[in-house]
Amino acid sequence: MLFFRKRQIEKDRRVEQRSEPTNRIVAAAARLVGGAVFAVRVLDSSGGGASIDWPVGTDRRPAVDAGLELEIRMAGSEVEHRIESRVIHLEEESGSLRVGLQFVDPDRDLARLRPVDRPFFDRRRFPRYRLDETVWVDFALGPICLCGRLVDLSLGGLAMTLAPGLAGTIEAGTRGRLTFLLPGDFMRIEIEAELRRRRDGVDGSCLGLLFEPGAEGLDPRLGDFLAALPEDRKV
Repeated sequence: MLFFRKRQIEKDRRVEQRSEPTNRIVAAAARLVGGAVFAVRVLDSSGGGASIDWPVGTDRRPAVDAGLELEIRMAGSEVEHRIESRVIHLEEESGSLRVGLQFVDPDRDLARLRPVDRPFFDRRRFPRYRLDETVWVDFALGPICLCGRLVDLSLGGLAMTLAPGLAGTIEAGTRGRLTFLLPGDFMRIEIEAELRRRRDGVDGSCLGLLFEPGAEGLDPRLGDFLAALPEDRKV
């Protein structure tokens, strides 16, 4: 009985997360500095950037640090919005090319969007920060403990990298306990978390983890630490 109740709770949580239709983009294109335009698909986005699927089979592809304009048309609108961007990441997988973009001036470019369309670009509830110091993170899964390096940190979760082959077969939905020391006063943070995404590459695996603070709430020291970081640490 307890097993079926747990499955029902997880099912209800997924329904709630998927209930809001956030993807309102019906057409998108990328315009390179030279003027060439390619139809692309927006995979995900935030207020500061986006990931797009670049068409395969073309001899023109962007380079890291290259500038481009992301042209989008939202559902119910004939207006095309152009967002100035720069390429910060390229990744080839399964015959496709994923391009990571950072918006150059999102406050200016996204200000023209209607409020109903803004949620597609505001999916991150909390700003993410990169730390200058190296921080090691332990992700304990019962008797197994994975140790990796912190990539970025927010009030909602963190990203960590693992050496090649270390992630094993863990999949999205896996829950465990995170432990890490914040720089400075070396405050020890322990919190339950859920693996939400995993990306594997030749250099290892990157895990995106969502904090699950439970009834006790989030450790207030984490909020104080992030609030004291300078603006140039945001990503």
